Amino acid sequence: MFKSKKKAYLKDHRFKSLLISAQITLLATKVRSKILINLRVQRNFGIINQIEQYVNSHYHENMTLKDIAAKFYMNHAYLGQFFRRKKGTHFNEYLHQVRIEEAKRLLSRTDLKIAQISKKVGYNDPAYFSGKFEKHVSVTPTAYRSELQPQKSPHP
Repeated sequence: MFKSKKKAYLKDHRFKSLLISAQITLLATKVRSKILINLRVQRNFGIINQIEQYVNSHYHENMTLKDIAAKFYMNHAYLGQFFRRKKGTHFNEYLHQVRIEEAKRLLSRTDLKIAQISKKVGYNDPAYFSGKFEKHVSVTPTAYRSELQPQKSPHP
């Protein structure tokens, strides 16, 4: 009788040990997963800043979200979603904003032609540039430049 209780106890004890071991393993896996997710998110916050710096320095180059994702070793779909969540705008829209801000600066400080400015800020087609500029600024590049010029008063 003692042997059967001992076998039952040992069997029950082994089962409990296995159960506890499995629970510890599961808990460790969950903790490790959360740590990795947190590290990834922290790393990606830094990556968003790096991407912003890259775009601000290379806006005049031809670039797509896929190009940037490859450069920063990220999946382009994930980067697009992550960028939108963190910046509040789509990557392409951010790129257009950067380009348009530089175009406004060039329009106000230089006498470059609109076609030259469009190329300098990364648009190969001046008509496309003008459309994007008007969408963002609500006036054409030519009108924007004219508004910046001091008004000449007529001489009596």
